[in-house]
Amino acid sequence: MAILWTEQTAGPVLALATRLARRFNGRVTGLAIRPAFESFVPSGDFGLALSQEYLDRLQQDGTARLTKLKSLFDAHVGAENITADWMEAQGPSADAIASAGRLFDISVLARPDAGGSAEPEIMLEAALFETGRPILMAPPTLPETDGTRVLIAWNGSSETARSVGTAMPLLHKAEEIHIISVDSGMATGPSARDVAAYLEKHDLRATYAHMQVGEKNAGAVWLDEAQRLGCDLMIKGAYTQSRLRQMIFGGATVHILNHAKIPVFFAH
Repeated sequence: MAILWTEQTAGPVLALATRLARRFNGRVTGLAIRPAFESFVPSGDFGLALSQEYLDRLQQDGTARLTKLKSLFDAHVGAENITADWMEAQGPSADAIASAGRLFDISVLARPDAGGSAEPEIMLEAALFETGRPILMAPPTLPETDGTRVLIAWNGSSETARSVGTAMPLLHKAEEIHIISVDSGMATGPSARDVAAYLEKHDLRATYAHMQVGEKNAGAVWLDEAQRLGCDLMIKGAYTQSRLRQMIFGGATVHILNHAKIPVFFAH
């Protein structure tokens, strides 16, 4: 399922979703969401009533946005000759994604903009936490390839183990697999070397290394190593630490959400 929000981010999401569909002989379903606008907004002790004219303008803007997204979707899947269909939902984006996403193998959506609207991050977290399915996050500019050289950001956690297991079809398509663990935030569990041994049982060869973080964020170390190795896909467990702790202290997942320049496969 390709979750589309703005014209600016729709291109990378559609490109990544269609690449994935072609690789696995799948189909792409586009989802666009029209927010539900209420005529009464809580504000202070009494609330704020919105004029009908203002509500009508919001509805018109929403209709125009969905029309543009549908046109982009049709043009893209038509040019790529991919089997596809289209869905629209109305209401809170988190609710729409949680409901729809449970019946798709994976959700593809844009990397949130650290300085922009909160909505893309709300949508990403709904797809990650409420669907029971993995997500694939598209950066603003896609690399020429994805899934050819894969970096597994290993920290020994159950979330990362679930990500690796769920991503097994992608790993079987990869030409190179690199498992990188770091000395910050490691859970008590298997090492990177253990993961390589596990993958070998599935006829997958992987290199492995354990790196010192120093004063850097672990997410920055993984992204830097992915760039050094020429990786075009990262596999990571999301929010091994609590989301609140990551927001306050700055965790690896938050850093990757804000800075990844390659697609990232997340599961929780």
